[in-house]
Amino acid sequence: MKGTRYYTSVALVVTAIFLILTGRVFAAPTPLPTPPEEDPINLEIGKLLEIDSKILGEERPILVYTPDDYASSGAAYPVLYLLDGDYHFHHVTGIVDFLSKLGRIPRMIVVGIHNIDRNRDFLPTRVNDFPPIAGADKFMTFIREELVPFMDKNYRTAPYRIICGHSYGGLFDIYFLVNSPGLFQAHIIISPSVYWDNCLLLKKTRELFKQTPGLKGFLYITAAGGDKEAIRFATKDFAGLLKKEAPKGFQWHYRFMEKEDHNSTFHRVFYDALETLYAEWPLSVDQLSRMSLRDIREHYTKLTRKYGYEIPTAMQTLDRKEYLLREKKKFEEAIDVLEFRVAAYPGSAAAHFKLGRLYEAVGKMDLAKKNFEKAVELGEQVKDSRLSMYKEALALLLKKSEFNLD
Repeated sequence: MKGTRYYTSVALVVTAIFLILTGRVFAAPTPLPTPPEEDPINLEIGKLLEIDSKILGEERPILVYTPDDYASSGAAYPVLYLLDGDYHFHHVTGIVDFLSKLGRIPRMIVVGIHNIDRNRDFLPTRVNDFPPIAGADKFMTFIREELVPFMDKNYRTAPYRIICGHSYGGLFDIYFLVNSPGLFQAHIIISPSVYWDNCLLLKKTRELFKQTPGLKGFLYITAAGGDKEAIRFATKDFAGLLKKEAPKGFQWHYRFMEKEDHNSTFHRVFYDALETLYAEWPLSVDQLSRMSLRDIREHYTKLTRKYGYEIPTAMQTLDRKEYLLREKKKFEEAIDVLEFRVAAYPGSAAAHFKLGRLYEAVGKMDLAKKNFEKAVELGEQVKDSRLSMYKEALALLLKKSEFNLD
């Protein structure tokens, strides 16, 4: 034992000498930086509200996401109603934010509906004494008569609504289509429990199609390879019904997600469904390069006719068109685009700043000054992160042009 300890000690000494000679001595851990005295900034993705529902006889929590330009735009937005909202709100709002900023879909409001008793609220009938209470009709009435009016009263909503449900929630989504057609213009239905009660809602959907041949809308329905057989087979039968009997003006899509399971499928399906719903929304760089401002405005007129409500020309589209013109040194045309953008979105500090830059480039200093000042004014109102840049541009212009601050 003594020999063992001796050789261990010698080995440790030799190792220490080697580390010192090679400069690899282990230093004391670097202390963590001292946290700032100020409170950290909280990044908000939504608000938690409660609705005192007289219909349900309980308070229902909801999560509400609004686009980051909501405060300044003055625009109205389509609304996505998300079932199982407490579970899916975070990643769904991330997809909406991402795709809308790319210009692939419109900016929209998302309402995440919290669950209290999922089986009660989503299932329309009892099967073998389950659930104890089948309350789908009452839950549908709550959404139709309390939640939707609440959102329309308290938020700037466009008359275009999307509902998204998964599993039992997907079954409830179909229940809504059958019993309140027209309240939602688009339905995203993911791995629905169509098999429920001997495929009752498949039969009800067939009756709906026969009774309302002029029915319009959008439906995107999927099943996953990892779903149980009852879901896969019944959803395929539902797709067969759509193929044979859906009204001519009713747009539908069925997709089988072979590599997904019942839980993983939601994220991929939701992303694909939004891109499918808004397939005609985006304009490519090549398209924008060829289009005039008049062509771009006509594109949004066509979208207005398609979706049934007034759709303004998207600011991202105008920004991209202005950039393409500026790259080609077509400043006067770029100014026309930005003047239209400012008129369409008067609360945008960034639009005024860009317009000021263009006026400065063509030597119209009075107009440049006017727009820089407006950018600063609006930037201060909304605490724009680029406010210092706006102020610096204005100061340099004043100095260069020998304007008097008074």
